[in-house]
Amino acid sequence: MKTNAWTWAAALACLAIVALAGCVKPFPSASYLDKQRFLAVIADPLEAAPGEQISFSAVVANKDGSRYAGPIAWAVVTGAMLREEGQANIDPNDVHRQTPDEPAFVWTVPSATDLRAKFGPPEKNGYLVTIAATAFANGDPNGAQISAFKLFVISDKPAAQRAINPTIQSLDVLSGGRSLAPDADDRYEAPGDSVTLEARPERDLGALTYHWFATDEDFSPDLDAKQKFAPGDHGAYSIYLVLRQSYFFRHDDSTSTRVAGEDWRRIEVVFGGH
Repeated sequence: MKTNAWTWAAALACLAIVALAGCVKPFPSASYLDKQRFLAVIADPLEAAPGEQISFSAVVANKDGSRYAGPIAWAVVTGAMLREEGQANIDPNDVHRQTPDEPAFVWTVPSATDLRAKFGPPEKNGYLVTIAATAFANGDPNGAQISAFKLFVISDKPAAQRAINPTIQSLDVLSGGRSLAPDADDRYEAPGDSVTLEARPERDLGALTYHWFATDEDFSPDLDAKQKFAPGDHGAYSIYLVLRQSYFFRHDDSTSTRVAGEDWRRIEVVFGGH
């Protein structure tokens, strides 16, 4: 991999977020999309075995509600380093560039031998690993950088016992109790001044939370599957839903770290026929 200026800038940005990972929350809770920001980082699968592949994708919203479509820089480090020391050194060779035409960054989990050599011996429940992601203002690698991190697990557990991501089965837009259908541009035309948003998971494994984001500053959702959306003005509004499933990785010292599986959807609702 070439260690050009873009790579070094991305590596430094990733290092900055990783150094702070032990003391800040990965994603702000405010629902108003007033700037470019990370809403989620998806690891698919959330828990994988040595030798398997994991696809990582970033959900980044732009200030206007559109989804960010620029490059992403990724860096994989161990979670134990963050938990115990609050920082991590990133090898430039471990920084990967995802170009806009790539739907995800695919990482092959090293073999058990290589994992031990790189990260040390595993804990009883495997390795808690962190991946850091960096996006850029206006998709320009020389622009301002925003970063986020994601915890995932590497273990040799049987597949049926591993942590998994939740799935959003449907996200309905209701008006007067009637489900609206999207138009040819995948927009929902609201006939009145408000709609009800209702999400349904494919299955409820418990500990599900629904995180809503919108381009309306007066939107104050809770963590439930059903929300009323009533913006004060006519126009088009982007709405994101991130569904999170919480797990806890139990360390050998009997402490636990929360790991979240995620799925997401984006819709656009138009009020007033504009």
